[in-house]
Amino acid sequence: MAEIQAADVTLAAAGEPAAPGRNAWQRLEPAALGTGTIVALLLFWQFLPDIVPLKAGTKLFFAVPSQVAGAL
Repeated sequence: MAEIQAADVTLAAAGEPAAPGRNAWQRLEPAALGTGTIVALLLFWQFLPDIVPLKAGTKLFFAVPSQVAGAL
């Protein structure tokens, strides 16, 4: 049993991929989904005042992402 484990470690260290069979989408899926979720949230936040009418008092304290970026 120890010989098999040692052989596995040797193969992984010799340049073999640690997780064989993973294609580009499987490697990039977490980053793509995370980035897409953040972009969707920022777009929703940006266009929320155009979709839902806000009262004047609420608009005073509600900043959209483009206003925040402009203030930086």
